[in-house]
Amino acid sequence: MPFLVISATDGTILLNLKQHWVNLSWTGAWNENNLTASIPQGLFQLKNLTIVKYSQINCQNKLTGSIPQRLFQLKNLSVVWLFRNQLSGEIPIAIESPNLIGLDLSENNLTGEILTSIESLNLNELDLSENNLTGSIPMDF
Repeated sequence: MPFLVISATDGTILLNLKQHWVNLSWTGAWNENNLTASIPQGLFQLKNLTIVKYSQINCQNKLTGSIPQRLFQLKNLSVVWLFRNQLSGEIPIAIESPNLIGLDLSENNLTGEILTSIESLNLNELDLSENNLTGSIPMDF
């Protein structure tokens, strides 16, 4: 399966490409970029998307807004790395991606309760640190 990495210094490349995404069947990632935008709506049309990486240690991401529930309705999604952004709001209530094994939402401005349903996911990796979340991650995680 091909792997696509989109790197840009602003959101124009990503936003102009999204109209063509619906016809692609690949694993996609946003990586090593300095985009300032919310999560593009065209992303949710990518039924074969398995990886969303919009984070990088040496990168100044400015992904803003809330995390749409629709992101976690993508059935093939396995990894979501959205750390070190400026995302706000609550973690979506229902995570319906049965193949999800990695979730990193650390270093954002997320608020609300840590969902107890997180315990039912088959995650190998979970990082929710450095947010404004309440509650705790179950001990058997």
